[in-house]
Amino acid sequence: MSGRRISVRSLGYYMLKKLWLILLCMLALGFLLVGYKYLKDKKNQEDAENQEDTSVNLSATDLNDAKNAVIQYRYAKQMEKYLKESPLMKVDASKEKQTVVEYRIKMRLPVPVPLKTLICSCSGPISTTVYLWEICRH
Repeated sequence: MSGRRISVRSLGYYMLKKLWLILLCMLALGFLLVGYKYLKDKKNQEDAENQEDTSVNLSATDLNDAKNAVIQYRYAKQMEKYLKESPLMKVDASKEKQTVVEYRIKMRLPVPVPLKTLICSCSGPISTTVYLWEICRH
């Protein structure tokens, strides 16, 4: 080792000179970053103001149409999710056994009823073709 001695005071001055340079660079970099952030925020604010100026007032029917479109879009997304995830949708219908069930309903009408009235009054799971078939038979 060398016989040279370094005092604590001279070591402090030496470190202060190097530290001063590091602090000066950090301060300059900090100012640059703050300026960049300011310019970026100012540009975003100007863009937002420009978008507000181009907005259009919609009529009630247009708003209603837009709401309906959003509802239909959400419903379509829900159905898409259901079709992908539902165990029932994963069953291949062409490979499953099928059964056809027919019901015959016999009616005796005490008063002649027009056919159109009878067809319009039918409701539920019974189809109008069953009614017509039975009426034509009698």
